[in-house]
Amino acid sequence: MATLGHRRKPNAFTQWVARRIWRGRPASQVTLNLIHLQNVLRFALTFALTVIAPSLILAWLGVTGSRSAELAVMAELDLQAGSSVDASLERIENIFSRFESKTTSRLLRGLSPSESLLDLSPYLLLSMRLDQNMSVAAPFKEPETEQVVDHTFFFTEPYIAARKAELEDHDYTRAEALYSRASARARGVVLKANAELQRARVLAKQGRIREAEDTYADIVADYSQLRDPWGFPLGSLAFLKRGELLLQREPEIGVGALSAVVKEILNQRWEIGRGGEAAVARRALVLMEGYADNDTIASLRKRLDERTNQLYWAERFLPELKNITHGGVMLMTRPGEFNYTLGNKALWAVVWFQEALWTFALDLDSLLQAIHQSAEASLRADSQVKVSVQSPDTSTASDQLARRSLAPWMPGWSLVAYPLDARAIADELASRRKQRLAVIGTATLLIIFGVAMSAWLLFR
Repeated sequence: MATLGHRRKPNAFTQWVARRIWRGRPASQVTLNLIHLQNVLRFALTFALTVIAPSLILAWLGVTGSRSAELAVMAELDLQAGSSVDASLERIENIFSRFESKTTSRLLRGLSPSESLLDLSPYLLLSMRLDQNMSVAAPFKEPETEQVVDHTFFFTEPYIAARKAELEDHDYTRAEALYSRASARARGVVLKANAELQRARVLAKQGRIREAEDTYADIVADYSQLRDPWGFPLGSLAFLKRGELLLQREPEIGVGALSAVVKEILNQRWEIGRGGEAAVARRALVLMEGYADNDTIASLRKRLDERTNQLYWAERFLPELKNITHGGVMLMTRPGEFNYTLGNKALWAVVWFQEALWTFALDLDSLLQAIHQSAEASLRADSQVKVSVQSPDTSTASDQLARRSLAPWMPGWSLVAYPLDARAIADELASRRKQRLAVIGTATLLIIFGVAMSAWLLFR
């Protein structure tokens, strides 16, 4: 048996434990077992410090690194989503801020925001001023009670005979006398004015130009607020006919008269739902061609086209405006501050200025298209997110990354950022989780294998 004199003697506690474990065995055998056990424990401790601990540390570093990479992917997505929706929101805010600043500037200069709408905003369709009763005050007026006209007048003997003498027989003297008789028998000022208008025409056909001009002037003076049975303003019609006669006699004076017709019509409040004013003004511009300066005609035609377009939108939007202003919700705003209300057909903006309420109808479809374009323009070329415009009726998706409200301009609408390819991102995160589990499993298996092999070698 090998000598053990040079080995360190086990301590008293270890010897006491050994006597209890190996009771009945010789003391020398117990001592050898203790020495052998201490060698095994030293090896196990060395193995744990040099193999197991580094393996666990490396496994932990691998797991935390994989988790950090996973969190970095989500953080990058959140950063891209937030910056994209913020950039989109800034573009959208510029659309409304430019409209508000230009409109306010025009009002402060004492100019009407109902002219040159495109200079205020490319999305502006209609601008109107409301009175204290929330009725349209300018540049239009709401439809008035339909005037009652007895159309049987046009089938009476004097009128029918006058038309026949003028159009078939070309007997203008007789036609003028018959129109005078029809005017005297007419029931109501509208029919009387209409007969006078026809009589002035046949006077001009007879060559009695001065008398015709005077008759037209009388109609303008006496019946300017009336419309003929077909909805045309009698005063403007007579003014137009008089200018046409002046154009033939004195072109320079006639051009001035026709230009005055157009300007007067543009300065009038047009009745919503009627197109008579626009038709008369267009006829005047046609007559001016070849006589007036082209720039003058173009300028007047531009104003006329804009007013006609606004008249179209006023007729379409008036019922919606009435619903919005009912109850005064739309009007709860401080002077100079724009308030927005979303309608079914338009986005309405209102502002109080010097005790006058101005309403603006913005094209909702075009605005939404511009907002979509702003959302797309805010994305980087390598962006992994997409930004969409969400209506109030759209439910919130579970994979949204960022959201910004479009209030106060479009209450209820939002900009929402989503992953560009949610499935690919989910697959990438799942792959990283599998890698993390593989690292943990491999480290565990290696440790178990090392312990098993070491134990086998020691106790073989």
